[in-house]
Amino acid sequence: MFTLFKLADLALITFNDLPVLASNSPAKLYDSLACGVPVLVTNPGWTKTFVEQHNCGWYSPASQSELLAKKIKEIMADREKRRQAGANGQSIARQLFDRQQLAAQVEQILLQVTGKV
Repeated sequence: MFTLFKLADLALITFNDLPVLASNSPAKLYDSLACGVPVLVTNPGWTKTFVEQHNCGWYSPASQSELLAKKIKEIMADREKRRQAGANGQSIARQLFDRQQLAAQVEQILLQVTGKV
């Protein structure tokens, strides 16, 4: 699957602007970042903040299709910005979302809760 992700120039992480989705944690976001693919998110929740803070993608409101299309064209016209955003995403994914590190953290939490640490 990651081979297919790596073929993409841009990943669209599209969700409607619903309060329940503000904390949404889409797997395709993590997969895209891990593969060095920049992302365009459409939900103003934490994903918007994340891509802006880490310069690994862009935001465009889901409710404004013309603006979304314009943003996609703008992004696709600048190969260097896409390359840099993809590299930034891959770097932050390694730092924050590495499965080995996350598994070790969960293991430590479980050991603490059970009193085995």
